[in-house]
Amino acid sequence: MILKKSYWAKWLENNRRRGWTFLLCLVMALFCGPLYLMVVLTGLQNNYANDSVYNAAQAAESLRELIQSRITDVIGFSFIHVLFAAFFAILFAVQGFCWLYSRRKTDLYFSVPESLKKRYVLICGNGILVYSFSTLTALLLDWIIGAAFHGMTGIMAAQSLLAWFVEQLAFIAMYQVALVAVMLTGNILTALLGCAVFFSYELAVRFLIDELKTMFFASYCSADARQWMQKSYLTPFAGFWDLLSHIWYRDEGRLCSYKNAGGWGRVVGVECILLLACAAVAGLFAFWLYRRRKTESYEHAIAFAPLKGILEAAMAVPFGIAVGMIISRVAANKGLFLFGGCIVGVLVGHVVIRLIYRCELKTILDGKLAGIFSIAAAVLILAGFQFDWAGYDRWIPEKGNIAAVSVTMEDDYTAFGYYQGESFGSDDIMYEAFDDRMLRRMNSTEEKTIDAAIRMQKRWQDAGMPGSFREEEAQTEISAEEINPKEEKRYVRWVVCYTMESGRKVYRRFLADSNENHSEIDTVMRDASYQRERYQLNDPDFLANVGKMKVSYYNGVTESFYTGDKQTLLKTLQEEMKKYDYSLISSELPNGRLSFAMADPEEKDASMMTTWTYPVYGSYLALNDLLVQDGAEVYAHAGHQSADDIESIKIDYYYYDDDSEEENSDSFFEPGEISDQEIQVTLSDPEDIEKMLDAIYPVELSWISGEEFGVYNWDYRIDVTVVPKESSYSNPDEQVRILKSQEPSLLAERIRQAAVRD
Repeated sequence: MILKKSYWAKWLENNRRRGWTFLLCLVMALFCGPLYLMVVLTGLQNNYANDSVYNAAQAAESLRELIQSRITDVIGFSFIHVLFAAFFAILFAVQGFCWLYSRRKTDLYFSVPESLKKRYVLICGNGILVYSFSTLTALLLDWIIGAAFHGMTGIMAAQSLLAWFVEQLAFIAMYQVALVAVMLTGNILTALLGCAVFFSYELAVRFLIDELKTMFFASYCSADARQWMQKSYLTPFAGFWDLLSHIWYRDEGRLCSYKNAGGWGRVVGVECILLLACAAVAGLFAFWLYRRRKTESYEHAIAFAPLKGILEAAMAVPFGIAVGMIISRVAANKGLFLFGGCIVGVLVGHVVIRLIYRCELKTILDGKLAGIFSIAAAVLILAGFQFDWAGYDRWIPEKGNIAAVSVTMEDDYTAFGYYQGESFGSDDIMYEAFDDRMLRRMNSTEEKTIDAAIRMQKRWQDAGMPGSFREEEAQTEISAEEINPKEEKRYVRWVVCYTMESGRKVYRRFLADSNENHSEIDTVMRDASYQRERYQLNDPDFLANVGKMKVSYYNGVTESFYTGDKQTLLKTLQEEMKKYDYSLISSELPNGRLSFAMADPEEKDASMMTTWTYPVYGSYLALNDLLVQDGAEVYAHAGHQSADDIESIKIDYYYYDDDSEEENSDSFFEPGEISDQEIQVTLSDPEDIEKMLDAIYPVELSWISGEEFGVYNWDYRIDVTVVPKESSYSNPDEQVRILKSQEPSLLAERIRQAAVRD
C-alpha cells in the first residue's frame, strides 16, 4: 500500500501510460546515433579497402581522419540535435497533458485525491528523465562504436559529453516553453500551433525589426544585426544551435582550439545561464497557468479568454507589418502601399487567427476593438520607423561615454589576403572576415581616433545623409559607387562600433567623402590598433612563420623570389606600413607588391597556398633598399619603363549606341555617330607607345592601389593589353589599366580612326 502511494510507483504508472513515447524516443535516438554511425563507418572501411588509388599508409591515414569526421558529425555539431530536442519537447508536453483537452479525462484526473503540484511535477519530470536516459544511452553506444573503429579520442568524448549536457538544458527549456503553449490552449491543434508560434516568434520579430531598420535607417548596418540577432531569450532551440557552434567547429566537428579559453568559457557559460533562465521563467509560468486553468477550458481554443485579444494582436501586428513591407518593396513605394498593405495584412491576420480560434465564419467580425488596436499599433510602429521618431539616424554618442571605438571600411575590397585567425599555421585553419574582425577587436582608446569617427559621422549627418532615402533628391538607398559624381565626391562607406563605458556596443554605418574627411581618415588608418588588426603581417604568429613562407616581389613586369632574411624583410615592411594612410594612397601609386605565401597544412602536396599581398611604395625607402640588395628590379614607376621593352599595346573598345545621350556621355563618340561595334586598335610605333607609358598601370597592382577610395579614375571603357618583347611567362600578354588623368589624346584619335562609320 505504501509502495503504491510512493512517488516511484506513480512514476512507473505514468511511464506505462506514456510507454510509446519512451520507446519512440529511445528508438529514434539509437537510429540517429549508433545505428547510423555503424552503417556509415562500415561503409567507409569497405570503400577504402577496395580503393587501389591510395597506398596502404595513405589509405590508413585518410580513413582515420574520415572516421573521426563522421563520428563528430553524429555526436557533435549537427542541426539534427536541435530538431530532435525540439520534436520531443513538443511531443512530451502535448502527450503528457493531453488529458486537459478531454471532459472525461479531466473529470477523472481531478477526482483523484492528489495535489495539482505533485501531478504536474510527476508528468513534467517523467518527460525529462525519458529524454535524458535515451540520449545518454545513444551517446555511450556512439563512444563504443567510435572506439571499435579506432576513431574515438578522449577529447572528443569530453566534448560530446559537454554537448550532451547543453542538449539537456536546451531540451528542458524547450519543454517548458511547449508546456506554456499546452496550458494556454484548449485542444491539440491549437497547442501544436502555439508551440510553433512560441518557438519561432522571437526570431520572427527580431528578423522583422532588422528588416525595418535596414529599410528605414540609413546608418543601420549588418554588424549590429549579427550582434543582436544571435541572442535568444525566448527561443531555446536558437540558443542551443548557437551553443553547439561554440562547442564544435562548424562543418569540421573538431574541438575549438581557442587561445582565449577564458573568453570561450564565458560565452558558453552565459548561453547556458540564458537557457536556464528561459527554462525557469517558462516553467514557473506554465505551472501558474496550470493551477489557474479551468476544467471546462477544453471547450475553447484558447483556455484563458482575457488573453485572446492580446494573442491576436501579438500575431496580427507583425504579420501586417511584414505584408506592408513586401507590397511596398514590390511597388517601390514607401507611402500608400506600405501603410495600405499593412492595414490589409492586419485584417487578414485577424480573420485567419479568429477562424483558428473559433472555427466559425460568423465570429470573424467579433473582436472589433482588438482589430482596431492592432491596426493602430502596426501603423504607429511603421510611422515610428519611417519618420525616425526615436532619432536613430541622428544619434551620436557623447564622447565622454565612449570607452573605445572600432572602425572599418565596408567598401574595403583591398583585403591584402584573408585574415587567418586564432589557428594560424595549424591544421585547423579558420579565416576571418577582416571587417568583422576589425569591429570586434580593434577597440582603440585613442582620443583622436574617437574624435575622428565622431566627426566623420557628424559631417555625413549635416550633409543630409547622402546615399540614403532620407536624402532630399533620392528615394531609395544606393551604393557608394552610384552616388559618386565624376571628379567631385569620393564617398566611402564606413562602419563604426562605439564601445560605451557600460560595455554596450553600438554600431553605425555612414558615408564619408574622402576629400572632406582627409585628416580623419589619416587618423584612423594611422591608429596603432587599426594597423595591428587590419594587417595580418602584424600578427606575432606571422613573424614566427615567415621563415616557412615563399616571399616574392612583383614590379608590374617581372616577379622575383626574396632570398634574404625574411624576418628582417617583414619587420621592415611592418615599419613601412605605418605610413600607409589616405595621404599616401591619394598621392602615390605602388611601384610593386610583396607577396607572402604559406602552404596549407591540410594539403599534403602543398599545392594550395595562403597568400598575403602588400603594396610597396617609392617612399618605402628602407624596404626598397632591402629589395635592391637582394637583386630585385625596383622601378620608380610600376610596369615597363621604356618603349623599347614593349612589342605592342592592344586596345579593345566595345561601343553600344542606344541613341541615349545619357548612356553615351562617357563614350569616345557622340550619340548616333557610329553603329554598334567592337573596335580594336594596336599601337606598335615606339613613339605611340612612349606616349602611353605614363597612362598604363598593371591590373594586378591596381587592386592594391587604394581603389576603395576612388582616388584613381581608371578608364573602364577599354581593355588594354601590353605585349612585351621578351617574357619568362608562358602567356606574355600583360593586362593593364589606363589612368584617365594621364590618357593621351592619341588614344581617342586612334579609336576614332579604327571605327567603322555607317
